[in-house]
Amino acid sequence: MKIIVAPEPLAPTEARFGSYINWAISQDIGPYRLAELDGPWPVTVTYMRAPPGAMRRPRETFHDLFISLRTVDLWERSGGRRRRYIFRRGTIGFTAAGTTWNIAWSGQIEGFGFLFDDAVLRRALGADADAVRWRLALSDHAPAIGFLGIEIASQVFAGFPDGRDHVDQMLETFLGMAARRYGAKPERDAAKLGRHHPQVQRAIVYIDEHLGEHFALDDVCLAADISVAHLNRSFQAEVGTSVWQYVKARRLEKAHDLLLTTAHPVATVAATCGFGSTAHFTNAFRARYGVAPSASRSK
Repeated sequence: MKIIVAPEPLAPTEARFGSYINWAISQDIGPYRLAELDGPWPVTVTYMRAPPGAMRRPRETFHDLFISLRTVDLWERSGGRRRRYIFRRGTIGFTAAGTTWNIAWSGQIEGFGFLFDDAVLRRALGADADAVRWRLALSDHAPAIGFLGIEIASQVFAGFPDGRDHVDQMLETFLGMAARRYGAKPERDAAKLGRHHPQVQRAIVYIDEHLGEHFALDDVCLAADISVAHLNRSFQAEVGTSVWQYVKARRLEKAHDLLLTTAHPVATVAATCGFGSTAHFTNAFRARYGVAPSASRSK
């Protein structure tokens, strides 16, 4: 492992993602420390903090997962619109390779970052990884991933007090969970989508790509460029259900698949699929499938 103390500019070959690190330093967002991990899961772990400001993030060829350590308000700027997010401790911002964003924030932003190549994330996903595409998630409440990442980064910068093997095991779990949360297969039949009005199509795509996040109807409408009233009418007419009934059904389908294909605890599955509590998830799952989530694994 190599530890580098910034924010002095780095030589181009001094760090794995040297050009991006130098860009971050030029924007006064750190990193103030970074650790390059080799071994089975090669990632770069960073500690970053920045005063109030704004920035447009350049497109890169690698993935960037940021975990906040404090509460701060952020605003995404797109066209003439602004969308507000609240980062709390454990909130995640996942910037997939090739994506970008334009944000401003008030207060000091502080957190840990994980930088890794696409091949690392696909290997963590395992089967059928080649068919997956990654999505941008500017503000995602996924505590199982967020707090595991905080523990990993804390262990790394403390010199592995519980052992390097322990950190590697946590990294494997962490990357696998991130891959499943931010990856999506092109499962939806394009011909079936094509039967819907383009704005309804965009709403469906947005919902399916953000099932694990806590979003509002306004977010769906913004992505689909449609009013709330028009979306409600069109969705009911074309899909045959309300927007939120569709969201609930898709979240339960995703949870059912995770229960059958992973060994994740029920609470982790519930959080990954966007349910606010394990109790809420259990009740909804039982109503849909007739059994408790844990019992579905034996069927």
